[in-house]
Amino acid sequence: MTKPATDEMVALVESLRADNDTCPFCLRDPYEYVDIGVGYQRVAVTCCDAGIALIQYEDKVLAKVVERMRAAADAFDAAEQRASSDVKVKDIVWGETSYGRPEAETVVGVYRIVEAWDGGWSVNVRNEVLRHPDGRKSFATLDEAKAAAQADYRSRILSAIQNGGGDA
Repeated sequence: MTKPATDEMVALVESLRADNDTCPFCLRDPYEYVDIGVGYQRVAVTCCDAGIALIQYEDKVLAKVVERMRAAADAFDAAEQRASSDVKVKDIVWGETSYGRPEAETVVGVYRIVEAWDGGWSVNVRNEVLRHPDGRKSFATLDEAKAAAQADYRSRILSAIQNGGGDA
């Protein structure tokens, strides 16, 4: 599963879990609001067609689809938790480059940590710069950069492991 597909699945799972005002199909707020002078009031369902059928018309078939989606999300969570608890990924063993910067050769590529232009630390692997969860390309400390490299390494290793005895 690619990273964007994983992000989409996480967003879907979160929307199904939240039982909030998010359409389980298009992941948007399904309602249109009108200011009635003392606050906003819902006046119409305006998201996707499936969301309109489910929320406004209480479509029983779509309700069953959402129920099955929630069950699949639960199964996905359970499988992910089993995989993460059953499989242990070794820590990256760091060495140094000839310039004295951290470097590690792993089965997924060479991780290099270099000083970033903004004064922090940048992590490179396979000609790709790892990003901070907030989108930045650098990390404040060397330990934070190493932790990001370890998390990326773990994610890449676990993405290649199939749980159970099925065909790989």
